Amino acid sequence: MALSIDDRLAIEELLYDYATAMEVGTEDDLVALFTGDCALDSVVHGDKSGEEVIREKSRRSQKNRHLYRLRRMFTNFRINGDGDRAHMTACFAEFLTYLTPKPNNPYPTSELIYVGEFDCDVRKVDGKWLFERRGVSVDSHLGVKSGQ
Repeated sequence: MALSIDDRLAIEELLYDYATAMEVGTEDDLVALFTGDCALDSVVHGDKSGEEVIREKSRRSQKNRHLYRLRRMFTNFRINGDGDRAHMTACFAEFLTYLTPKPNNPYPTSELIYVGEFDCDVRKVDGKWLFERRGVSVDSHLGVKSGQ
């Protein structure tokens, strides 16, 4: 059975919820978006799996929220699936906004740091779509130097 419009919208919403959890959420907010056996594939952070990896990702994000904000924008969703499983890809751009103004500029500045694609397998569990595998590829890495 093909995915319904409601399922397609819920799968898109999953990616928006991910961005929100990374930007302002708690560890539990982020963990709630993944299956217990989830895998994360990333050219930036490597391939990892399991709940503790998700928790560590959230902790890293929370650690620097007083210094800068990361904002993710998504477009060009492609969702294919059947029943309780689907594959989703979406283009993304990620921006970093420093909260402390730089010298000679009284306003916080934003920089584009990543452009790429999310490539995810999602599964419906107890009526809720969750990431089973969240993959990220990066077309370009701009702005932030390694180690910052």
